[in-house]
Amino acid sequence: MTREELIALAETVEERTAGYLRAALEDPEVMAAVHSRYVPAVLDGPTDSSVAK
Repeated sequence: MTREELIALAETVEERTAGYLRAALEDPEVMAAVHSRYVPAVLDGPTDSSVAK
């Protein structure tokens, strides 16, 4: 594959992944699960265990 073909393939994968994520987040149960898992960590900030030493 040429560099241009690889770039085009990567862009296609990125667009599809974003589309799948958007579609999944339209489901209220998926949205709730994502929020319960990730939002508290974002709001609380990094912890000692999550920071590379």
